[in-house]
Amino acid sequence: MLGGILLLIAIILYIKGNKRWSFLIFISFCGSGFYILTDNIMGLKNQDTALLYSICILLYSHFYESRIRYKHNEQLAKSLKLFFSFMILNVLFSIFHYGLDLVQIVQGGRRYFILFSFFFLQKVRNSDINWLIRCVIKITFITSILYIIQCLTGLPVLPESERYFSNDSVDGTLRYYNFPPYLDISIFVLVFSNKFFRKKVSLLYLFTMLVALFCTQGRTFIVGTLIVILIGLYLNGSFSKTMKYVILGAMVLIPFMPILIERFESGDKSSTDDLTSILNGDFMRADGQFSGTMTYRFALVYERMSYLTNRPISEQIFGMGLLSDQQTQLVRRMYNFQIGLRDRETGDIAQLSTPDIAYGNLICRLGFVGMILYLAIWGMMLFQAYKNKKQDTLVFCLFLYLLNFVFTSFSGATISYSETIILPMLLIAYMDHEKEKIIYGIQYGTKNKSVNNNSRLQ
Repeated sequence: MLGGILLLIAIILYIKGNKRWSFLIFISFCGSGFYILTDNIMGLKNQDTALLYSICILLYSHFYESRIRYKHNEQLAKSLKLFFSFMILNVLFSIFHYGLDLVQIVQGGRRYFILFSFFFLQKVRNSDINWLIRCVIKITFITSILYIIQCLTGLPVLPESERYFSNDSVDGTLRYYNFPPYLDISIFVLVFSNKFFRKKVSLLYLFTMLVALFCTQGRTFIVGTLIVILIGLYLNGSFSKTMKYVILGAMVLIPFMPILIERFESGDKSSTDDLTSILNGDFMRADGQFSGTMTYRFALVYERMSYLTNRPISEQIFGMGLLSDQQTQLVRRMYNFQIGLRDRETGDIAQLSTPDIAYGNLICRLGFVGMILYLAIWGMMLFQAYKNKKQDTLVFCLFLYLLNFVFTSFSGATISYSETIILPMLLIAYMDHEKEKIIYGIQYGTKNKSVNNNSRLQ
């Protein structure tokens, strides 16, 4: 199996000291193999290989590498330890309260344990992180080209594209969901950092990725990414740069205008009607008839929340059990939610998992307390990145990246897939190392150009 071979190679590379390539493979695992090395090609689920990698490297790092103090993110480290304690209690709760066995629990809750990769990610050198970001952008550029060709022609350019296909198309343009997983962070780095590529190369990469962004036809993803770029330009205080990218964005947007207008205004998908319905509380209706997709997403979360609020306090704390929707018969006996994604083959509604909104997944798996602890980890990273955004352009991009996760959490489940936290955690490590350099320079009275507000990446 390719997945097992790559996992073994990644672990050996790490132990032998070639951490750059080891972490690039790890990032690929966390990003669905860039939708090139898909689960079927790998022979293992990418999220499982990511988890196995993190466990092996965490153990190796603990026993064979020097320990570090988390000086600048001690609170984040404590929060992760608290979440780990919660997850252990959640495992026990699932066993004794719901009667689940370890196999079922591993299927339903395994992905959340990847968060503890933080404790070895903090040891990655900044030069390696810079190299990784450069590689991620190059791979994203290549997959963006393939994705654009796929969307415009309908040809299965990327592997298993039929699994990620939607009949929701306009004017002959098909909609696919296997867009590059690191598309937004790549765009942010290309806009706000000139440290990785020459100007002409950056513009070529950026133009291609913006086209790929519009090809996704995802309203929240497109609008959220563009708003975050404008926020970044505003925080940079660069009016001329703002206008340059507004013009570039408008040029890219022109061919997609009919599609986007249709996506925002047509029939049952009107964004205005959607917002009005939410404000009117229509998502609390039980008949399953909603004016738009966002109302449907709010209704899905509301249905799960209502169920838990009427359950014992222990279930409110820990959720509905670390159980996977793959355990179909058991899930059906335990739950009967009416709102959710229907299986294409059986027509059954998914009870505990959804790709539509992050908070539905978190409430089901972690309960109210667990969800708060989980989101607090993301919130701490966002706050730290904002506080240190002037420290370095890559830290500034980290802030925008995390901010975009907030926007997309209402239209997708990405933030609830805990393997997506790995790249932000790597950039948090970068931020901490840069902060250490600043403190070191102040302590010893040195002046280092790489640590001022206008720093250049190494």
